Amino acid sequence: MNNKILKSIIIFLLVIIITSKFILAIGISPGSTTINFEPNLQKEIKFKIINNEEKEMRIALKVDGELAPYITLPQTLIDFLPTEKEKTFSYKINLPPSLDKPGTHSARIIAIELPAGTESTETQVEAKVGVVSKLTVLVPYPGKYAEGKLKIKSGKVNETTEFIVEIYNFG
Repeated sequence: MNNKILKSIIIFLLVIIITSKFILAIGISPGSTTINFEPNLQKEIKFKIINNEEKEMRIALKVDGELAPYITLPQTLIDFLPTEKEKTFSYKINLPPSLDKPGTHSARIIAIELPAGTESTETQVEAKVGVVSKLTVLVPYPGKYAEGKLKIKSGKVNETTEFIVEIYNFG
């Protein structure tokens, strides 16, 4: 049994070492931003793209999701030099006078590392890293509206069980 555990740990460590290149490529911060809906809201939201490998690369930015028509990116291509650890950017959101449904609406700002130009004429398959910063807009429900969650921290038999009730006001 100990040999199986040891083999599993070794395989796990090898997988982490092999995939660590992909884990370190690029980053984005913050991972998500949440704002409350206001009619005709115009807001500039800042984010950072992080060059974890400190290498020369080109990043493409794009927006998708239901709020994408209301978001403007000032630029869609970003070049990093090896000396540049991170760059700060912003996008503008111009919300309409109203959104059809109450609740959460979202968009994603996607940063994708573009493949470097190749000089070979051979066919190649290449995977590059992409990271996402999510924008969530909370549209209040008309009137009174609340949602709740019940969390149970169970104890053992014949011990006290803790119940936690969370109530969120979305009205």
